[in-house]
Amino acid sequence: MSVDHAHHGTPTLAVSDARGLTVRTVQFHRRQAADPLEARVTHQRFDAAGRPVANRDPYLFAMAQNDALVPANLSQVFNLSGVPLSSDSVDAGWRVALPGAAGQRVEAWDGRGSHSLTEFDELLRPVAVLERGVDVAEYVLERFTYAGVDADAASHNVCGQLIRHDDLAGTLHLNDLGISGAVLQQTRHFLLDTDTVNWPDSVAARDALLEPGKGATTSHTYAPTTELLQQIDALGNHRRFTYTVAGELNDTRLTLAGPDGKEHTLVSDLRYNASGQIEAETAGNGVVTRHRYDSADGRLIGLSAHKANGTPLQDLKYSYDAAGNVLSLEDAAQPIRYFNNQRIEPIKTYYYNTLDQLIEATGWEAKTGHGGPALPDLQPLPLDPNQVAQYTQTYHYDTGGNLLDLTHVGAQAHGRTLTRAQYSNRCLPERNGRPPTEAELAAGFDANGNLRELQAGQLLAWDLRNQLSTVRPVVREDDNDDYERYLYDGGGQRVRKIRSIQTNARTLVSEVRYLPGVEIRSHSGTGEVLHVITASAGSNSVQVLHWVTGQPEGIANNQVRYSLNDHLKSSALELDQNADLISQEWYYPFGGTACFAARSATEAKYKTVRYSGKERDATGLYYYGFRYYAPWLQRWINPDPAGYVDGMNLYQFVGSDPVNNVDSVGLDKKRWQMLVHKHLLPGHGHVLRGRHLDYIGEQINDKDRQLKNSFKYKGIRYYNQQERADNLMTLTVRNGLLSNNKEQLVGYNNTTTSSSNWLKLNTNLGYALGFNEQHQPELAIFKHTRDKRYHSSPFSGRPVLDAGMIVITNGAVSFIENKSGHYRPKIEQKLHTLNFLKKGGANLKDIFVSERIPDKLKAEPHMHQEELETYFENNLYNASDLYEWNIKIEERHAQLPASHVNIRPTVNIPSRGKNGLSPLETLTFRDWAQRDKNGRPGKPLKSSRLLVN
Repeated sequence: MSVDHAHHGTPTLAVSDARGLTVRTVQFHRRQAADPLEARVTHQRFDAAGRPVANRDPYLFAMAQNDALVPANLSQVFNLSGVPLSSDSVDAGWRVALPGAAGQRVEAWDGRGSHSLTEFDELLRPVAVLERGVDVAEYVLERFTYAGVDADAASHNVCGQLIRHDDLAGTLHLNDLGISGAVLQQTRHFLLDTDTVNWPDSVAARDALLEPGKGATTSHTYAPTTELLQQIDALGNHRRFTYTVAGELNDTRLTLAGPDGKEHTLVSDLRYNASGQIEAETAGNGVVTRHRYDSADGRLIGLSAHKANGTPLQDLKYSYDAAGNVLSLEDAAQPIRYFNNQRIEPIKTYYYNTLDQLIEATGWEAKTGHGGPALPDLQPLPLDPNQVAQYTQTYHYDTGGNLLDLTHVGAQAHGRTLTRAQYSNRCLPERNGRPPTEAELAAGFDANGNLRELQAGQLLAWDLRNQLSTVRPVVREDDNDDYERYLYDGGGQRVRKIRSIQTNARTLVSEVRYLPGVEIRSHSGTGEVLHVITASAGSNSVQVLHWVTGQPEGIANNQVRYSLNDHLKSSALELDQNADLISQEWYYPFGGTACFAARSATEAKYKTVRYSGKERDATGLYYYGFRYYAPWLQRWINPDPAGYVDGMNLYQFVGSDPVNNVDSVGLDKKRWQMLVHKHLLPGHGHVLRGRHLDYIGEQINDKDRQLKNSFKYKGIRYYNQQERADNLMTLTVRNGLLSNNKEQLVGYNNTTTSSSNWLKLNTNLGYALGFNEQHQPELAIFKHTRDKRYHSSPFSGRPVLDAGMIVITNGAVSFIENKSGHYRPKIEQKLHTLNFLKKGGANLKDIFVSERIPDKLKAEPHMHQEELETYFENNLYNASDLYEWNIKIEERHAQLPASHVNIRPTVNIPSRGKNGLSPLETLTFRDWAQRDKNGRPGKPLKSSRLLVN
């Protein structure tokens, strides 16, 4: 059969067993329309309780058909409560974790022989983390100190809260908390000795390990609606933010520290469309950036930047295929160049296979380059047309998603070939034209899958937490090595970088300290001390370079550098305060630099943020937050710490589609279009932490749960293992329906509250979405009961992704309420829950989400008919729209055509019956939204019972 399009006849099939569990997923691969279809089967095996115990990707599944001894990509063992106890990954090695009685992680082991032990207090708060390795003595790597309940603690709003965290980089003091739980003031102290710390128990002894001085203090001021109004960094620089009445950023201003500090407007006059997307903004140097979107689907189709006098700087034009993949990207602000009988147009093109993997890309590059981790030769501005040429890259993947062959045709010649291990996705490049042997592949990674050598002779060292600790680019037998070392805080974020280089005469040490909003950079050889003040400015970013000492010639002090970004947040152009061009950089699809030009070599040296808005280290690695990315290998250098959230290949970079996907922190990929919305710009946390502020002074009525010497705050209740089994339920989503580990659907229509009929509850259900011991997302529900059962219970008060109330009928979610007094989530946190449901096949168009409904409206809806109707008109979200656009109903309703408006219901609340409940209707919120052909609301429908419980 001949087809005219590669995607013709390539559905994704799901094969289910008799229990409804998806045991196989079949995708069909075709590179070109003329190629035959190739079935790619992903296999999952479940135990008798319906728990996934083995997973194979298409590569290992095909091998297993002929060899029963082929391992699974991931094998897991669960305890009787359904909690994973051990996992064995062909990429990341094996792990064993033992939970405590309340589900908290107590001990863990891994394939490298590392062992961690967490100690808890009587309230099950962690107080110390001890770790040791095979040849490493046991160290106390973290200690946690909590405030008591006294007048001083209350004045800083920290009663019972963490106020001191001793971690691998030093000590963090949390001095003040806001009413929403946000940190108002924090102080960071760094360690004197950068060797592995062993924290003593005594506070005085711990203080003696720190650098003397008052530390680095950062302060924040928030509005009552939680928007950040002001930040004062550790060096005294002030950032101020103002917002529109809709809560959208209006302008950002920066005042530098010191008596002569001048206020800089970084961005102003931001204008938004009805979907909350930025349409226009003006930078402090007068450059106006404009965004154009397709009116039908909201996709970005144009991104331009012009000087105040109209001179174009950037004019990006996007075209897409039907699936939303970028097909071409043209920069109309760049001239057409001619070189070597080539017409070099400023257009990049992209081609994909049926699995949405990038298979070919074209663009332009500098004529000379080095390949590997090094940057190409610096070009002067304006760019010489004779130094630019076109290129074509083609990419070939194996069935496991590994990019094994990259062919580069152009002025440079830096194609490369990888060889994969027999039973894993661990890959190494060919060296001197020779592929690595299986033994060399095994030796190239440690037991946890961490790469041991960046390039020949460049050794990598990893700490006990699988964080890159040291890179040794030069190893010497008779002298000290050159090295670059990294120190991380308790959350795994890098806070210090130290680089040491040996010369004939001396050792040169350069250092970077990372603090909120500012970097402190120093160099022992030049005496340079540089403060890099950073800030986001609408869709772009700004850096201010302030030299304390050692200012180089040819660059002004307090230089303001405005970065114009592309759709991936990659820094394409750097401009100064006068909107003059400082540097220009183009990138290959997988992040390598294709061309770098600057007006001076000195200014070029101070560009550190490049591809995807991330910092490029001297090693050539990009630091993402939880992992390091090697763009010349097109893959991560260690397995995903988040596990299998992005598929079975733990090294694969953004699903092999770097044009349309981004990874903000090195854990999971997202479509870049999601990041252009204002609510998803940096500033929102990835997890929620408990906020007990409403509960101060109120004791738990259930006296059996009051522990000796506890603070007894309402809202803090933790369960032992038996209580978890009796009161909580962990759910899975299959074919869009929620079920327990016995494959029983949740939410049958029954109001019995006994534990024997717990499955039949469909109202007053609380839920929390957090991480299990394998760092996999886990949804737990419980019968929310005032003064007895709280949102803190499922995960023992640990940080979660989302929490609230949920209504489930026959396994289908119909309504989610943003209500949790313990965590107080923002509505944006619901994106985590919706993503969890969507991945399980749920139809988000059938689900509605609301802000917390005022108690009086739920208690007596018939007395507040008009108020309730008005409340939902302003606070009800369609889950599909919330997921795709993260906008309020009212905002989108103002602009979309009538055929798209299906989310403003007419509410008719029936009276309560004798039992205080209205008759249960089988109608969903979507039924309310039915409209006639003119887009007007249909007949009023009775509400579902969820509105009055």
